[in-house]
Amino acid sequence: MRKVNIRSDEVGMPPDVVDIVGIGFGSANLSLAIAIEERNSARPPADRVTIRFVEVQPRFGWHDGMLLSGATMQISFLKDLATMRSPTSSYSFLNYLHERGRLSDFINLKSFFPTRLEFRNYLAWAAARVDVPVSYGARAARVDHDGAAFTVTVSGGREEVRARVVVVATGLSPVLPDGIEAGPRVFHNHGLLGSLDRLTSTPHGRFLVAGAGQSAAEVAAYLHDTYPTAEVHASIRSFGYVRRQLPVCEPYLRPRFRRGVLHRPARRQTEPAAPALVDELCGRRRRAHRRSVPTGVRREATRPAAAVRAPRHRDREPVRGPGGRQRHVARPRGPCASARFSRPAVGAYRSHLATGS
Repeated sequence: MRKVNIRSDEVGMPPDVVDIVGIGFGSANLSLAIAIEERNSARPPADRVTIRFVEVQPRFGWHDGMLLSGATMQISFLKDLATMRSPTSSYSFLNYLHERGRLSDFINLKSFFPTRLEFRNYLAWAAARVDVPVSYGARAARVDHDGAAFTVTVSGGREEVRARVVVVATGLSPVLPDGIEAGPRVFHNHGLLGSLDRLTSTPHGRFLVAGAGQSAAEVAAYLHDTYPTAEVHASIRSFGYVRRQLPVCEPYLRPRFRRGVLHRPARRQTEPAAPALVDELCGRRRRAHRRSVPTGVRREATRPAAAVRAPRHRDREPVRGPGGRQRHVARPRGPCASARFSRPAVGAYRSHLATGS
């Protein structure tokens, strides 16, 4: 890739021009700030890069409206702010755990996926630790270029920031389907927790969740737990939830993939849902189906497929057990029969979903 010179003093820039201005101070530009700070610490003052950030939020935040209890990250903790660039960085997730006295607890979980709340706390810890100027509560309204440098107009013209390079990392914007207007009872999951807190009542006891990705599945599970007597309906365009199939399903985090898509047109994609979460939602549907069966009708067994006794031999499949002995287990039947059964993980970092309703 072509290297770009970002040092202002090397091209005769005025002293009021910084090398980089970052618009937005979420996880992406926070990672950039850490990389520049660590670079500057190893360089003489004359060779250091100057940078400044503009953030519209009044304080650092990261998906605050979706910090659901027990919801876990969908990427490995090793893909944090610094580890893939510098494994010895003091800004790694492991160092955060070490400083907070939580490293042993996390290791004993035997999991690569911390809770979303834990990762948000890690990001806030790093944002408070990094030594870069950040203007919170300031909106970048306009970006101009005069042939020599960029000018970023901040918050209605009250301030202008000049820089040689502009990095825009404002994150995704919530989008509702065409024809749908946001209101007190119609909202995007981006602000789920705040919107639910503002609900004065739920007179009909029904919720509709539109979407088939990870967030939609998490919202459906959360509503089941928070409103156990309510009906939770899922509106899905395809046959079912988009399931995560591959162990490595974040190719956009691999450097070789990023280099190949830099010039491709951007498009919105649905984040696939974790199989364990989809299985749990299928289990809820299965239990609701059993409760609807009239009294006196035999109900289906509820144990995993490997432990269910089938009433007929033709419904069984041969399985080789210890010592090569053959035994038969039942095929799963009923709603979500194709879903994989998975044993829930143990610990405060994993989602504990209700098994009743």
